[in-house]
Amino acid sequence: MTAMLCLAEDGSNQARSEIGMRRIARLYPKVNLLILMNKKIIHCLLIIAFCLVCAGCGKSGSVVRVDATEGVCPVCQMKVKVTDPTASEIVFSDGNKLMFETAGDMIFFVLSQFEKEEPSELLKGRGDIEKLLMKDYNSKSYIDASKATLVHKSKINGPMGPEVFAFEKEEDARSFAEANGGSLTTLNTLTLDEIRNLRKR
Repeated sequence: MTAMLCLAEDGSNQARSEIGMRRIARLYPKVNLLILMNKKIIHCLLIIAFCLVCAGCGKSGSVVRVDATEGVCPVCQMKVKVTDPTASEIVFSDGNKLMFETAGDMIFFVLSQFEKEEPSELLKGRGDIEKLLMKDYNSKSYIDASKATLVHKSKINGPMGPEVFAFEKEEDARSFAEANGGSLTTLNTLTLDEIRNLRKR
């Protein structure tokens, strides 16, 4: 620390370098400060950090037009196709939608908004939510999620592990639960904690 204070007195350039190194040290506390003093290494670290940020941004979910056949799930960052058997969608009144890998991902996204002071950037300026769609487990066709009977905690996994499965008919949901375990519920009664515990998010 004494050596670094001496460097700060040698000139404004060195003082700015010291401030920069302290900022990096706070971000990367496990990295030795002596190594960080090597400007070439600092330069490489900044390039790597920039690349990681860019890569992360490229994978984040995004709003697509309502007729789009594929998108990226904002929860798991997986590519989603409209033909995927577990795909789900939030359709907005402005003609756009969000696509999700599974019903569980969509439910998690919707319910988690109630815990936030500000809604997700993906929801801002979108207008009203027109409908929530899930795939019926049997027909693999989209159904109205608000009218579906859901089964969670069954022994059947989805592409992301333990999953919530939707059924257009309650009797189909009951038959599925009798054969594969699980509890019957609906979108209005399923809680965020139940979704979290399902996958230990």
